[in-house]
Amino acid sequence: MHALVDYARYQDLRVLYAFNSRYRSRCLDVIMHGATQMVVPAVILLLLWFIWSKDPELGAVSRSTSLILISVNLGVILFKSIIRRPRPCHAQDDIIAVHPPSTKSSFPSGHTSNAFSIALSLGYYYPHFMVPLLFLALLVGVSRIYLGAHYPSDVLGGLAVAASVYGFILLIL
Repeated sequence: MHALVDYARYQDLRVLYAFNSRYRSRCLDVIMHGATQMVVPAVILLLLWFIWSKDPELGAVSRSTSLILISVNLGVILFKSIIRRPRPCHAQDDIIAVHPPSTKSSFPSGHTSNAFSIALSLGYYYPHFMVPLLFLALLVGVSRIYLGAHYPSDVLGGLAVAASVYGFILLIL
């Protein structure tokens, strides 16, 4: 069992260093920072637009997306408080973090959870946008690794939280 855990840790670090060190460029720095920064304003603007709309379908989209986002964020907070994994930019001396996150806990990635929650929720209502939405969510997850804020397993954990909550909410609605 220890060999499997050691192998998973090795792969986590290998992918982290590949994205964070080996493939760096000024252009990617700008793109990845922008991808990370777009999540919170996008969520706020999207939900406000849906709430203010008179369209009943957008009201349903807003309610379900809000429910998913609230549930996902509660799950992320719970996992972060239990696991308390330090961020790679705080745990590894040679990780490049131009904008180090202020919070210390790494697992799971909240940005990734939020991005995939939005992608899955909106993709459910607007299936023709599912692929571009999932691509943007994936870009957010990769940006978190590139910026040294998360390990790849944190991003996968964020995706798992979003997908689990999304699936559960679909079952109860």
